[in-house]
Amino acid sequence: MVIRCLERDVADIQSILEPAKKKFQDLVQREMGFHFEIEVEISKKRFLTPRDVHDHSKDTEVQNYDIIEDETVPKNEEDRKW
Repeated sequence: MVIRCLERDVADIQSILEPAKKKFQDLVQREMGFHFEIEVEISKKRFLTPRDVHDHSKDTEVQNYDIIEDETVPKNEEDRKW
């Protein structure tokens, strides 16, 4: 599996890859009854392009905020090119 992310997030994602991989393998083992190996790497050839996202935490308290469809971040056309 190849993960694409923002360049600034590489270290954070790298720090959780092994625990996340183990948790996923454990879930599959528990739910489906089989073990498998998975290789996961972060693509350093091409990073995602940063996009502006409105910070709603300044508008309302977190417990009162609902994500509505119009506010989700659409895929960038550049992200679709590999």
